Amino acid sequence: MTSTLTPMHCGRDVFSHLPPELLAEIFRGYGTLLSPSATPVCRSLLPYTRLNAYKTLQVDSDVTLAALGQVLRGNPHLGPLVVNLEIKEDSRGSHETCWLMDSFAAALDALRDVETITIRRRDLSTLLLDERIMQTAAFQSAHTLVLSSPEPIPFSTLRYLHHAKGIKTVEIQTPMKYSPGDPSGVFEGNTCHVEKLIINAEPHSADFEAFFEYMTLSELNLRSGTADLDRIVQSLGESTRTTLRSFNFSTTSYLSHRLDTAFAGFASLEHLTVWSMQFEITPLFFSTLSVLPLKSVHFLGPHESSLLSDLIDFVGSGDCPETLTKVTVDLVVPRLQSAGPYDPQQERDLPIDYRFWRAGEDARVLSMVCRRRGITLSGSIRDALRFVTAFRR
Repeated sequence: MTSTLTPMHCGRDVFSHLPPELLAEIFRGYGTLLSPSATPVCRSLLPYTRLNAYKTLQVDSDVTLAALGQVLRGNPHLGPLVVNLEIKEDSRGSHETCWLMDSFAAALDALRDVETITIRRRDLSTLLLDERIMQTAAFQSAHTLVLSSPEPIPFSTLRYLHHAKGIKTVEIQTPMKYSPGDPSGVFEGNTCHVEKLIINAEPHSADFEAFFEYMTLSELNLRSGTADLDRIVQSLGESTRTTLRSFNFSTTSYLSHRLDTAFAGFASLEHLTVWSMQFEITPLFFSTLSVLPLKSVHFLGPHESSLLSDLIDFVGSGDCPETLTKVTVDLVVPRLQSAGPYDPQQERDLPIDYRFWRAGEDARVLSMVCRRRGITLSGSIRDALRFVTAFRR
């Protein structure tokens, strides 16, 4: 590599001769994050490295978070640099004291431009999600809240969520705690500021219905242990059913359940994902979808089910919404076991499962129907299409 430095620049700090826009881009940190202690000593580069070093701040103890408040009070220019705040489990144990609460509030009040707050702790119900904390500047500024715990999270943990006016997306990475009987938390009607929710919960809990009663979500990603989608839909509440535009549902249940008119009341639904091997999707289900403003649908099902033939009737009929532009189907189909490259001859010699052959034929017909309607077909259904192509050669 040929050096482009002139003799007068050799041995000097080359960075000091770069324009400010280029320095800002170099230290922006797309893949590498600096820690505050790793910022260069050179004073001329400090304004640029600070943008990287304080962009994502990870706090691993209560004492550190408390001390952060003192640091930010003495250096008010650092607070606006923090975009992502991650608070981890305190390995030294929790400290239930008033001075910690005051220090936490002071630290979070100084972070006025935070966008994402992530809390990974065993006990989420105390201190960090307290009413006073949820009213701090950080929770007013942040639009995304991520919660994670090694133990199930009670719904009552979210009872002060309505104070965090800026939070639009809530992602709960741990299953919610099942609480029979009366609701354990009091949820306010003004929790409707949350637009997107990612959650793992059971609809049979009283807390589930109480929590969703006031929600006006536009996007819901729900994972549940039950396949009773009718029960889940009813538990969501009328406000959510009316405003929901995107619904992604998956279940771990092994029990079979018929799916027919569950989505009849979803007047605004545009994107639907149903991810389950146990659903018996009926023609009545697709008849219900015909009156919705759907733009995309995504299904998972076994290759021996009637899903493909029902989809063919739905997409090819006049009842299919004109707004529909994408159909994604993931079928559980046999795959080539060889670790080498795809070999049509080798696959042609595999034993033929008639049910899979039937799925392949249906996949070919569905592909043709979607092409005529200008609908994009995607998903592992292309494995079935490849299977049919190999046998037709």
